[in-house]
Amino acid sequence: MGDRQYRVNRQWSWVMVNYEVYPKHDSAFGLTTTVKNMTKKDAGISKGVDWLLVWLYALLVIIGLLCIFSVEYRTSDRVIESFLGFKKNYSKQLFYFIACIALAIFILLTDSKFFTATANISYLVGIVLVLATFVIGKEIKGSKSWIPLGFMNLQPVELCKIFTSLALAKYLGLPA
Repeated sequence: MGDRQYRVNRQWSWVMVNYEVYPKHDSAFGLTTTVKNMTKKDAGISKGVDWLLVWLYALLVIIGLLCIFSVEYRTSDRVIESFLGFKKNYSKQLFYFIACIALAIFILLTDSKFFTATANISYLVGIVLVLATFVIGKEIKGSKSWIPLGFMNLQPVELCKIFTSLALAKYLGLPA
């Protein structure tokens, strides 16, 4: 029996570990294997992230935040209190931007299999939310397409775009 070399890749969360497995023949006990740790490289959560796109998005949000601030700010307002007060549009925009950053980090840290597993359920939830607008919907500017949540209004159609994309991607990814 010849000496053959096998490479095994294992990935645990964010660390990729490569092993070389060397089978060798031991006359007394039969076949045994020797495992040698070759490399340990950090794959990181940023693997596959298009950083140019991320920075362009952040730049657009900051420009939008500055535009809203320049329109709404009054010299009698205190800058820090007006940003943290959640009463002005620019303070709301800042909080939503921070919430989007937290959501983006959550999505990066979540295994993609989670989104595949929950695609059909999320699609069903989206349909239920759209149907719920007929019952508990709030009419704004002639359109009854908003669900009031107290601190903000939710438009379920925007969530359904994401849920439909996930469900469609899962369906198209099924083996023929």
